[in-house]
Amino acid sequence: MVHLLPGGLHVRARRVLPAALRTVSARLLAPASLAALLLPLRRPSTGALLFLLRKETCQRLSHDPASVLDRAQTTERSDEQGHYRPWRRILAPAPLGTLHFTTRGDDRAWLVVVPAQAVALYLWRD
Repeated sequence: MVHLLPGGLHVRARRVLPAALRTVSARLLAPASLAALLLPLRRPSTGALLFLLRKETCQRLSHDPASVLDRAQTTERSDEQGHYRPWRRILAPAPLGTLHFTTRGDDRAWLVVVPAQAVALYLWRD
């Protein structure tokens, strides 16, 4: 099941992303539930968020991905959960094109950016 996150939750959810990756919206993908995301005590141990990237972010990624991703190493958090490892690149078949991926410093989350599809996928496992 896919849940479109309302504006306030989208703003909160995007804090897991580096600030250089600007987004328009977010969707919560199974197995996490919307109720579990809203209630901190019922926080899911695994899940996935799909973010729709802003057009400007995709344009910058297509013209100069290295400069965008070099600035995309940290989030708003200052602890280890706020740092990502160096980005890696994979050339995938069309229509995906180039994929950029990294892991969070504590290895409990993964981030995949697909500029050709204007999405970023954040997966976590606590």
